[in-house]
Amino acid sequence: FYQGPVFSTALSLGGAAAAIPANLAYMWTVLAGTCLLSIAALFMFVSKPLTHIARATGSLLLARDAYSGVTGGGLDVSGSISEVGKVAQGLKNVRRQYDELVAMRVAKEDELLKSKKEFEKQKQNMSKEYEDQLNVTQAKISELYTKDAEEEFINGLGKELDQLKSSHQVCQRLLDKLNDKFPTSIMFGAFFKADRFQRLNLDAWLGFDEKNAGAMKKLDHTRIAREVFATNKHVTLGMEGIRDYGLTQIAQSHGIRAAVYLPIIFQSRNLGVLAVYFNTEGQTVQDRLRVLRNVVELVSRVLHQNVQYEEEQEAARTDPLTSLRNKKFFYEIMPQVMDRAAVNPEQNPVSLVIMDGDHFKSVNDTYGHRVGDQMLQELAKLIKTCVRTTDTLEKLSAPGDYLIRYGGEEFLILMENTDSKRAMSVAERVRQAIEAKSDWPAGIAKWTVSCGVATFPADGKSVDDLLAKADTALYYVKEV
Repeated sequence: FYQGPVFSTALSLGGAAAAIPANLAYMWTVLAGTCLLSIAALFMFVSKPLTHIARATGSLLLARDAYSGVTGGGLDVSGSISEVGKVAQGLKNVRRQYDELVAMRVAKEDELLKSKKEFEKQKQNMSKEYEDQLNVTQAKISELYTKDAEEEFINGLGKELDQLKSSHQVCQRLLDKLNDKFPTSIMFGAFFKADRFQRLNLDAWLGFDEKNAGAMKKLDHTRIAREVFATNKHVTLGMEGIRDYGLTQIAQSHGIRAAVYLPIIFQSRNLGVLAVYFNTEGQTVQDRLRVLRNVVELVSRVLHQNVQYEEEQEAARTDPLTSLRNKKFFYEIMPQVMDRAAVNPEQNPVSLVIMDGDHFKSVNDTYGHRVGDQMLQELAKLIKTCVRTTDTLEKLSAPGDYLIRYGGEEFLILMENTDSKRAMSVAERVRQAIEAKSDWPAGIAKWTVSCGVATFPADGKSVDDLLAKADTALYYVKEV
């Protein structure tokens, strides 16, 4: 450049030499731009391709290692085209194996996922099965607990009932214990004893007031008795059945919605009916039926024993000819009567009337003992119409009047809370009724009795004193 014609020309010009620095600056600028362009071109057309060649070479080196693992030999980069094909095939194999591995891994993951889902499903099934088994087990445990509690209740009830001697006490204690056991579901109940005609009589009750108890006594339970005794099975009544059996008023008074009647039968003998009334329907009634059936089975045995005992006691206290109370009963009841009167003798006097059939020996001698027995039977019936005797075994502990055949043709009328004036009025009423009767057996038109009266405490303070006083009065009347 410096040797070229441009420089030499500039020097020869002389005056143009002053412009040389400016030209040099221009030329240096052009030279710098050319260098920059050259560098950019080198980067674009040399450095960048060399970078790609380096990466390709690295890939070939990696392929060589892979190819060595596949073919067992090395990679000769300088080899022929067939060698490159082998590399490509090896890479394909590597890719295929990789894909197979990936596929196997995906399949394994799917299998594991499927196994996991099946495990979760089995776990859920097992959980549900376990839960069901747990519920069943809990239900069985609850049932066993309930049965144990019921057996304990039945055993305890049996021990209590065995200690009672009165059938009325058995019936009432049973209802009270059922209420203690189930205070929210068994609040109302009744026990009906069956007489020899299979009629049901209310003997004990639970939850009813006196008004409704009286109304229940008046109801005719013949239909219920016939149904439960014929089938020996319980009868359950809903609201419709309650209306059919005439229990609507009682049900409305106490909110009763269902009733169960269970027969009390032992050795083919109908003893009575246990009635339980519920203020709900459905499951509660069904839940209580099992224990009620067990209770009925227990009480039937106990009640049968008590009824037999009472019948034996009744027979021992009853005159077989006239069906009146006898001398044994008189001496059993008198201590209780005297104890009650001794609390306040002036307010609670006790009177005793002795009656004796006049000339009864001649009746036997003339007409025979059969007619004499008929005369005594008629006399007993007539006396019953003149006095207020409604004594029963359950009433022995309460004040009352008692008609007794003391022996032979001699009868006693024992009256509590009765003074001598009223006792004499009763004796006179009986005497007049007997004297007015004209149709005695064997055509006897007339028969009379004599009476003697004694009153506690005016005429005596002991049983023997009263008997002696009344007997003395009787013989005085006979002599007159």
